[in-house]
Amino acid sequence: MLKLIIRFAVFGLIAILAGCCAPVQPIYNHSALKPLTPSFFYKAKLTDAEKKQPVYTVLAIDGGGIAGYLPASILNYLEQKTGSHSSKLFDLMVGTSSGSLTIAGLTIPGPNGQPKYTAADIMHSFMTETDQILSTNLARKILTWYGFWAPLYRNKPRQHYVKFKYGDKLLSQALTHIVINEFSLSLRRLYAFDSYAAKKSEADNYLLRDSVLAATSTPVLFSPSYYCNEAKTFCDRGIDAAVVQNNPTLQAYMIARVQHPNAKILVVSLGTGVMNKSINRYQIEHNVTDWGIARALPYLNAMLEGDNFLFDSYMRAVTRVNDNHLLAYYRFNLNFNEKVSEFSTAQQNIKDVEQKGHELVAVHKKELNQLAVMLKSVREP
Repeated sequence: MLKLIIRFAVFGLIAILAGCCAPVQPIYNHSALKPLTPSFFYKAKLTDAEKKQPVYTVLAIDGGGIAGYLPASILNYLEQKTGSHSSKLFDLMVGTSSGSLTIAGLTIPGPNGQPKYTAADIMHSFMTETDQILSTNLARKILTWYGFWAPLYRNKPRQHYVKFKYGDKLLSQALTHIVINEFSLSLRRLYAFDSYAAKKSEADNYLLRDSVLAATSTPVLFSPSYYCNEAKTFCDRGIDAAVVQNNPTLQAYMIARVQHPNAKILVVSLGTGVMNKSINRYQIEHNVTDWGIARALPYLNAMLEGDNFLFDSYMRAVTRVNDNHLLAYYRFNLNFNEKVSEFSTAQQNIKDVEQKGHELVAVHKKELNQLAVMLKSVREP
């Protein structure tokens, strides 16, 4: 068995080195294609009957590590333009991975019963506190082979961080309806921590911090997270739901449709950037034809990002079939370049992500102003 492991490690290392040392001749670059086409749909004119219908506002946030700063930037701008906290602007919030950190932070009550954190606080957390989550050192990197043999990051610092941020608050105490996604290892499917269900039953109620820990347990980076419901009738280990669904927009829309069949639905979907990494000629002509674990690694990011486009295209299709339930659909996202990393706490990387957040707001300021007016009008008596 030991000989087999050593042989696999040696061949894996040779394959990685072969891919790294191959001459780079870029022939396909995602960033060379047309830039991200923004997805904005809204009904310019409503009938008198439609104006009398209630409006249900939905927020969906992708996962993306430190790039969770981008959605927080959008929400901060909306809070400033409307004068209202995000928990009062949206009736439903759904988040995957780092998106769960954002929606949990925005809906956890403070000592006075009001929101404990604003979108500006969330932005600050992504810029200054991520090193408390992504905690590792050179020795661990070497011992784990950069996550090849064991999780790259330690669990305890992350556990201490979420306990400090969320304390012992329960999912049922969220200030608005939230859904936090994780992938259940025992059920082998996406599992949603739903505050609406949590208010009805202890069997569906969990510590908010346990929900966030499971939702952010990205494979290779962290160990699966253990959790139990309040009734202690169900326990499980969960991992980041991004392995099956990073963009929760369609899920959020369907929840709204089922729970509020007579309402007009306004959907706001926030992405965390699309990584544009070149694929060189050697990789296309050789690595794909001799596909193995090591040679598949360069394409892993592209595979995981596939659903971001898939669910956005589904929502675009909904707008094209003249769905009478959909009042508006906004999707805000941005192209990244190769130097930006979702999981690097290096100061330059953090500055690059911060710059991308400012860029996202600047590029879509017109649509954001339009959305702010719409959200404000919906909340007016």
